[in-house]
Amino acid sequence: MFAQQISRRALIGGAAAVGAAFLAGCGKDEQGPSRGSSGEGVLNVWGALTLDRGVGALLDAFKKEHPGIQVNYTQFTNNSDGNLKLDTSLQGGAPVDVFFSYGPQAVSRRTAAGYAMDLTDLAAGDDVAKQFTGTDPQLTALFDGRLFAIPTVYNPYMVYLNQDLLDAAGITVPEDWTVQEFHDIAKELCGGAYAEFATYKTLAVATMGLGGDAQVSADGTSSNFGHELWRRQYELELEMERDGTLFPITRVLAEKVDLYAQSYFLSGDHAFYLDNPATLRFVKDQENYPHDFRTTFRPMPYLERGQQQWNQGGYEDSVQISAKTKYPEAAWTFVQYWLGAGAEQLLTAGKISPAVVPAPDAGADALLPGLLGDERDDLFDVEAFTRVAFAEDMKLSVTTHTAGLSEIGTIRKSLDEQLRLGEIDVDELLTQLEEQADAAIAKDLETNA
Repeated sequence: MFAQQISRRALIGGAAAVGAAFLAGCGKDEQGPSRGSSGEGVLNVWGALTLDRGVGALLDAFKKEHPGIQVNYTQFTNNSDGNLKLDTSLQGGAPVDVFFSYGPQAVSRRTAAGYAMDLTDLAAGDDVAKQFTGTDPQLTALFDGRLFAIPTVYNPYMVYLNQDLLDAAGITVPEDWTVQEFHDIAKELCGGAYAEFATYKTLAVATMGLGGDAQVSADGTSSNFGHELWRRQYELELEMERDGTLFPITRVLAEKVDLYAQSYFLSGDHAFYLDNPATLRFVKDQENYPHDFRTTFRPMPYLERGQQQWNQGGYEDSVQISAKTKYPEAAWTFVQYWLGAGAEQLLTAGKISPAVVPAPDAGADALLPGLLGDERDDLFDVEAFTRVAFAEDMKLSVTTHTAGLSEIGTIRKSLDEQLRLGEIDVDELLTQLEEQADAAIAKDLETNA
């Protein structure tokens, strides 16, 4: 989730004008006058989800309900090359009417560039979208007080665990386990006794304690890597690298399977897997990931038992309407369908729309066939999943400052590798990280002033 103050008001004003013109029924843009209606138009939609992950079924269902709207779907890979292709098209290449931005940096960049239509007034009339126009810190998605992107996915992080392996080891994992217990159990399970390694991913300790803005100061003008939780995070990571509980960096670099790291968990080589509900689709895919153990779930470990903390997940996968679309009304019809009536089709991919997240006192039974499949009782600890994924005290992370965000991610990745390879120690990492992150933030703020 994200909220952002944008300095380029002139650019955003143009995008806002498109939204206002749409509401007035006389929208015009660089590509000519607005055409079509809420039930008629030709839409070019860009997203990272592949057709076989529920999108194809959603598009088929949408076509039946809205036969006057033709949708051409372009799937792009959510990496630097794929996002460059989308950005180039938004600048004036291939036509784009509706597009998805993944992560606050992408949303902020495209909104600041004036690529997105102002959806504030439209969202006010939609029960799902309007929740993102308020002041709730976990839900707000406003940029400079206006809504340009609507999150489409409720995406909490949780721990997937091999229940059969835990049973064999005689280990019961507490529901409120701590970071220390996570590490202790990891040491007990790995090293060949039960699993080769405990986990592919390490814990985002700083985000757990500080939230989505853990990397930056309160005003977003400098970094925050001097905070003690960053030292705690990297010391834990280095200790797990050295004691063999964390999948070694040498193999991470050699095998290059970051996008498919769930394979290690589903093969039984790793005891845990830290991820959002998107991994559910792999667990239930017995054809490509055959396994005979049952997966259970626990919340992310707590820094201190009994204390509420941030979940590093959030409301994500934001949908935006191009400021240049010729069919704004049809585009809004499509966005509403994706958020609402079409949400059921995307459950198979582990994508949970904000429209279907159950209330704390309601059950999640209606979601389980789509999320967990027909063999859910054999493959999953269904009760544990429901309890963890829809916990009443879930506190999802919010990113409010995006200056230097992309570059800081690159800097952290490089220094993290050096730390785990033994080329630098934690002190050197934190010193370099603070210096380089401060420079990246300052440069971004100056460029976008």
